Amino acid sequence: MYVQVDEDQRLVCAVDNPDYAGEGWVEVPVPVDTVGGLLSDWKLRDDKLVFDPQPPQIEASETDGLHGLLPVLVQNAAGRLDDQQLLQVAGSLPVWQVGQAYRQEDAVRYSTGVYRAVEDHVSEPAACPTLAGNDMWIRVGRPHADGLWDWLAPVSQETAYPLGARIYYQGAIYQSLTETNMWTPSHYGWEKVESE
Repeated sequence: MYVQVDEDQRLVCAVDNPDYAGEGWVEVPVPVDTVGGLLSDWKLRDDKLVFDPQPPQIEASETDGLHGLLPVLVQNAAGRLDDQQLLQVAGSLPVWQVGQAYRQEDAVRYSTGVYRAVEDHVSEPAACPTLAGNDMWIRVGRPHADGLWDWLAPVSQETAYPLGARIYYQGAIYQSLTETNMWTPSHYGWEKVESE
């Protein structure tokens, strides 16, 4: 993971892709014994991330250390990421939930897209990001000229593609052949569509 810190060595931004780490970024190992907290709760000490102050400890194995910490770091950095960077880390974003307090610039996965919060609010069942007239969220990125979006890897059944969904994948249009399609278009459950 690559991080930026302020003058007090507190984290202000973190990414897992070295392409987004520029000058002044520090590569650090992801702590595997603790997950969670706000981005500003993490401090860089001796080239390692540590909590300061220590929050309640949550057990995590080596394999889910990055998986558990990365969504917290990505969500806290969402306001500093441009659309392309946000789409690159889409798999680490939390899925939109009812009753959740969201801050302006928070980012979530919902249905088959990535959305940014336009203002601070608490989510309600009748105000999901894709609802017509909902001005609390804006979809990240732009569709192609034909209105189709690029494929994003689903992270749950809530973000899977429905039967008949059409997307772009590696420059071609694909159509989903199954319900709750979580497959990569080049592997299973999709049919390449000839240009119309």
